[in-house]
Amino acid sequence: MKPDRLKPISLAFLILSAFAQPSGAEILVSETFSYADGDKLDNQDGGTGWTGPWFVHKGQVDTTFEKGRLIVNSKTNSGYSKRTINITAPQNGVLYLCVDLDNQHLPQNPFSVALRTEQGTKNLIVVGQGAGRKYWGVYVTGRGWANTQEPSYAEAKPQRLVLAIDYTSRQVRLYMNPDFSAAEPSNAADAVVSDLDMETLTAFGCVHLVTMNSNPDLINEPRIYDNLFITDSWADFATISDLKASPESK
Repeated sequence: MKPDRLKPISLAFLILSAFAQPSGAEILVSETFSYADGDKLDNQDGGTGWTGPWFVHKGQVDTTFEKGRLIVNSKTNSGYSKRTINITAPQNGVLYLCVDLDNQHLPQNPFSVALRTEQGTKNLIVVGQGAGRKYWGVYVTGRGWANTQEPSYAEAKPQRLVLAIDYTSRQVRLYMNPDFSAAEPSNAADAVVSDLDMETLTAFGCVHLVTMNSNPDLINEPRIYDNLFITDSWADFATISDLKASPESK
């Protein structure tokens, strides 16, 4: 009879153990740019998952915060703000990057977020607006740009761009303003780069915020960054309070 008396205890223990197990998914990097209005980006170290603070890596970039968003004006032809990370990609599975971008009607000027090598010397993946391009898109090293059909400056409103770096399917997918309450629509991406050599995308050492001006008449025109997250589960995005509202609600 003793084994029968132990059954309820054993069942309860198994249930509690199951809930205690980690899910394996986590927010690897977060930055909501929720600093005081008027502050500068240099040396800010908020958010989670980073290995150092923000700093201007190249060029002259004027950065300030307004209503929890980063406002960037490039004073020269190009400017980069940089922050270090240490992310090793899984052999199988997916890494996701989410960022809200608003280029304020500025045509064909580079404005993007770049995942770079540890030394920061090479772009591995870039998401945003490429040089001379009229549409939002994604760049992958060795393959060039893949554009969406979403014009990048037709409307002056923020856009939520989400990358899926899929190490199983060997592709990078870009989604524009996806619904995080639903599963990842992997067969309905807005842009896809396939048949990739994923060995070149296994380690990311820094994030660059790229703000460039190919047109001198547009120098000092603002671009806006917000809500930058990297995770290893699409479902994580639905749990982030800053992503509950649309990017244009601020």
